[in-house]
Amino acid sequence: MGGSISIPLPKNIPFKFFNMWCTHPNFKEVVLDSWQTPIMGHSIFILTQKLKRLKGVLKKWNKDTFGNIKFKVEAETKKLEHMHEQFENGNVIEDFTMHMVDHENQEELLLQQ
Repeated sequence: MGGSISIPLPKNIPFKFFNMWCTHPNFKEVVLDSWQTPIMGHSIFILTQKLKRLKGVLKKWNKDTFGNIKFKVEAETKKLEHMHEQFENGNVIEDFTMHMVDHENQEELLLQQ
């Protein structure tokens, strides 16, 4: 009755590296911060633990930074279509923002992968 339902996400979602991450200016910093945090143990243990930690860091960073990129591109495409209609009808459009182009470039990298 008006309350929200929380559906738990699957815990064993396979890790996927997205090429579009490399285009973000903070990507290297995020990786270095995670990787340089020391872990004690034997070399193979250190490697596996750093990779495990980096995986979690990148999943969270992806969610916080990119969110649902496909949804964002669709929303921006609708805005552009609306602006195009306004332009075709003789209305002057004050501001064409470049962030839509960024989202399209990121989605293109995602689709190429």
